[in-house]
Amino acid sequence: MTERKIKNTDRIYEKDSAVSVFTASVLSCDGAEGEYKAVLDRTAFFPTGGGQSCDLGTLDGIEVRDVRIENGEIVHVLSEPIEIGKAVVGRINYEEREEKMRSHTAEHILSSVLHKKYGLSNVGFHLGTVDTTCDFDGVLTAEQLNDAEDEVNRIIRENHPVCPVFPSENELKTLEYRSKLELTEDVRIVVIGENGEIDKCACCAPHVKETGKIGLFKIVDGYKYKGGTRLHILTGQKALERARADFEGIKALSVLLSAKPNGSDVISAVNRLLDDLKALKSDLNASNMRINELVCASLGGRDPALIFDNRSDTQVLRSLCLSALDSVGTAVVFGRDGEKYSFVIAGGNAGGIFEKMKKSLNVRGGGKDVICGTVFATEGEIKTIFDGGNV
Repeated sequence: MTERKIKNTDRIYEKDSAVSVFTASVLSCDGAEGEYKAVLDRTAFFPTGGGQSCDLGTLDGIEVRDVRIENGEIVHVLSEPIEIGKAVVGRINYEEREEKMRSHTAEHILSSVLHKKYGLSNVGFHLGTVDTTCDFDGVLTAEQLNDAEDEVNRIIRENHPVCPVFPSENELKTLEYRSKLELTEDVRIVVIGENGEIDKCACCAPHVKETGKIGLFKIVDGYKYKGGTRLHILTGQKALERARADFEGIKALSVLLSAKPNGSDVISAVNRLLDDLKALKSDLNASNMRINELVCASLGGRDPALIFDNRSDTQVLRSLCLSALDSVGTAVVFGRDGEKYSFVIAGGNAGGIFEKMKKSLNVRGGGKDVICGTVFATEGEIKTIFDGGNV
């Protein structure tokens, strides 16, 4: 949560999140080289803090590049200087503000639901440009996440009011609310529901005024994180776009798999494909083993054994090379791989053969007991080394 002990500046964003255009007086402005820091007597710009980035926009047409708290003051970082004492008009990029408010209010509702249902607390929050992440201090099952997602969407549809309140110190002593910090003064509580029956949470950020403005809510990912659970959530148009993209992906897969365009049928088709692939791999492995047996049976007595193979998979070549060691002391296997050969060398003289190959050929690779790599050469150039007695 952003530190709220702010000097000099009235925080419009805390009282009315709908304000996108406002007037203010410039209290100070200093800086140089394209970064000028202006302090205003009032502002609707939310400064970066509490896991949420700042509002952006303009002051009298001058770009506001950043808004942050420095030494207890809200500083507006400008691309140009602005005259001290001047009355200025501030304009917020409200479309971006609304998107952030939808996500932030949804996070409050989600955190309240998970706290009430499962006793979990929100221990981390980041409102990013792609999605919003929320961290909770416990592990959640898929069923629990689905249940929470349903509950959040129900609350959104019921269109509860969302209001900021500023309780006195005495009121604060008896008020039950969620907060990551111990707070004693100058506290702002965001209340959801007529009497706060949905949630009460300490927060200084802008929020939507009714839950219905959030629109669609979706948990797009959830996984164990630091002993708890990290959730990625989307709201509004972003959630709709994600759902649409996922559905289009399922439709495309259904065409490729000749399945109906729904998740269960696509999953069934993929499982059948995986079963077929497993069977094919088993048949291929059996064929490769039989080929290896036939190749090894035809080696004769030459040592090292020089083998050229039409297969290029390194694991297949490795299996053949190791099988050959049952008949010879050292084996060298080359498999055609486009414009180069993949090779595997194993046996007592593997290191010596590899060193001599490097002196005569364009070789890449290495290893200890089994040496693997590639060589850019023709079959004839490779054979010359072996036939010439170099190895």
